[in-house]
Amino acid sequence: MKNNRTLKKELFKYSILYAIFMIMIFSISFSIIFYYSRIENINTILKYKNLSLKYFIEGEFIKIYNSVKFLSKNKKVRNLLTLDESAKKDVLRLYKTLSEIDKSINYIYSGYKNKSLVINNYIPPINFDPTTRPWYQAAIKSNPKISDGVLYQEMKSKEWLISVSKVLVDDQNKISGVIAVDYSLDRILHILNAKDKNLNTLFSYIIKLDGSFIAYKNKNFFGKKIFDIFHISIDFNKNKSGTFTYTYNNSKKLAYFNRIDAVGWVVITTVNMSEITSPIINKILVIIISISFISILLGWLYSRSLSKKIVLPLLNLKKDVEMVVKGHNLSNKIPKYPKNEIGAIASYIEQLTRSELYNKNKALQKANNQLAMMSITDQLTKLFNRRKIIEELENEKNRFTRYGKVFSIIMFDIDWFKQINDSYGHQAGDAVLQDIANITKKIFRITDTISRWGGEEFMILCPETSMEEAQVIATRLKTAVASHKFKINKKITISIGIAEYNSNKSIEELLKEVDDKLYVAKRRGRDVIVY
Repeated sequence: MKNNRTLKKELFKYSILYAIFMIMIFSISFSIIFYYSRIENINTILKYKNLSLKYFIEGEFIKIYNSVKFLSKNKKVRNLLTLDESAKKDVLRLYKTLSEIDKSINYIYSGYKNKSLVINNYIPPINFDPTTRPWYQAAIKSNPKISDGVLYQEMKSKEWLISVSKVLVDDQNKISGVIAVDYSLDRILHILNAKDKNLNTLFSYIIKLDGSFIAYKNKNFFGKKIFDIFHISIDFNKNKSGTFTYTYNNSKKLAYFNRIDAVGWVVITTVNMSEITSPIINKILVIIISISFISILLGWLYSRSLSKKIVLPLLNLKKDVEMVVKGHNLSNKIPKYPKNEIGAIASYIEQLTRSELYNKNKALQKANNQLAMMSITDQLTKLFNRRKIIEELENEKNRFTRYGKVFSIIMFDIDWFKQINDSYGHQAGDAVLQDIANITKKIFRITDTISRWGGEEFMILCPETSMEEAQVIATRLKTAVASHKFKINKKITISIGIAEYNSNKSIEELLKEVDDKLYVAKRRGRDVIVY
């Protein structure tokens, strides 16, 4: 009996030691896996939140940029200093119409070098000089490009506005003033600071490429740079997106950023690291305690089971051996050990886990593919967007550098498209855009890349295509559009510009060349091809 008790104690002791060892292994392994899984999950939330903000801001300000570009080309706006009062009224009506079309616009106005200001529903302060205002100075500094957005405080209302502006050049090719469109900072901040149901400390903000704050919940940051406040060292000109950490007010933060190339801004989404790590630590503690309790309980049960299956048969064997030694006959046979099915169960669980993991990976891959396609596709026309064709232009330029294969780009614009929207409505305008996209896909080759450049502008990349070959295709497209019967029962024409890449020019220079040619086509009366 004494030996029996000792064997049971030894078995119990080793069972408990094994349970403690398994607690440590499982706890450490699970803690590592859970930690990195949680971090990856947070990174995914930050990334998708940041991407959604990027696309919203990009969409909003491309509209603003297009409005500024359109107004800067308007003859009356450019030459208003030399025109009469009726021209000024026409310009004010134009500003009012555009403001009514796009409700996100706060003000549309133009300031001229004679210190006059043309704006609806606003009386400037006494001795107001527009040429000294930040939006005017930014346009002069950015000339001939559109300014990248100037944050300033309106003099009377003290409202914070983001102004996008461009220099006006009159028919004598002299600077006559500046056209500007204002966007409310509060509208952006409302979107940036929207509460997230998963992360309470998550918020976003916008900076310029040089680090200057554009939109931040603390308005004291305006006029300062992120590098000076958060002490980070990231070159946003070289890095399009990514993650970084920083510490502010003794709080460590995890951030994800995306560069918005269309406007030269960077949108950053951040969350406190404590909100990530605290739930992880609490979860790990709960699981460790649960695993410890379960492991000890299982160790005790395992010890009892082994006592019945191993110790009891050994004691019976001892009795039988004693009986043989004493010369007695065996009255009982040695008990058999029960069969173990753990191997079969483990095999089944492994097969089930692999099958489930495969299905989840396939679903994730499908979701990623859909997201990738959405990021390069224009949702209205189902053509590629500006981002995709710029990427393809870079690829084609590399092919030219390596193999010397010339290529051409065709940019066209729907003539008098604004009149279509004004006369028939935006739904009819959208239908026209879709019809022209379908016509273009039928005309061009499968090797060509067709995209919606923005608004009513389209661009096509034609690989291994000379200027002469591009002219033939463009003529077919122009004829097809002019002969097409649109639902609005109105003849629609397009103006086309063509440029060929056959030297070491940059993509920016090629785009400017084709844009200039399209502009010339417009000035020649529209329904024209310029090459």
